[in-house]
Amino acid sequence: MRELTPRRDARFEEEKWDDDFIDLGHLWRVVWGYKWNILALASIVSIIAILVALPMRPVFQSTATILIEQQTARVVSIEEVYSAGGGSWEYLPTQVEILRSRALV
Repeated sequence: MRELTPRRDARFEEEKWDDDFIDLGHLWRVVWGYKWNILALASIVSIIAILVALPMRPVFQSTATILIEQQTARVVSIEEVYSAGGGSWEYLPTQVEILRSRALV
């Protein structure tokens, strides 16, 4: 009777295949074989994206935080803290109105 053992290919016995080996030629042939499917899928997705994006109205939105300082920081005496300064109350509303003006927007 004949013994039923699988026949081994001589290529694989000669070469020591490493677990980390990647056959790039084989991968390229597989991708090249599916090139029309890949191109069709990319084209369909691109057309859908264009058809969705074109009718959209662009929305430009931003936020900002502004710190308005009248003067640079300095050390003051207790008398200056308790004394009422008349000009400081007018400074802030003036700066806010300047920022709301159309020239800056």
